[in-house]
Amino acid sequence: MGRLGGTVRPQRGNSQGDDLRSVRDTVLHRIAEATGKTYDRIFDDSLRDRWFTAEEAIEYGLIDRVIDSQSDLRGQNGMRMTEVKWLTGVAETAVG
Repeated sequence: MGRLGGTVRPQRGNSQGDDLRSVRDTVLHRIAEATGKTYDRIFDDSLRDRWFTAEEAIEYGLIDRVIDSQSDLRGQNGMRMTEVKWLTGVAETAVG
């Protein structure tokens, strides 16, 4: 997890800066909902880079489980393999 941000030049009626803050808040609120943690905890944790092992990511609530093989992807949530194809590279790398 890392800090969500960008660069915005201050201008009169700076809606771009407001938009960026709104996107950040939306993302952090969704992470808080998904993990069961408070918004403030997620906000504080997002202020610095934080690396997770697979087990730590499960404990934190970022992921539900670790995929051990490509066959674990088949049939999950009714998805066809073509719908999860973009995950294949990650699964193959993780499995070795």
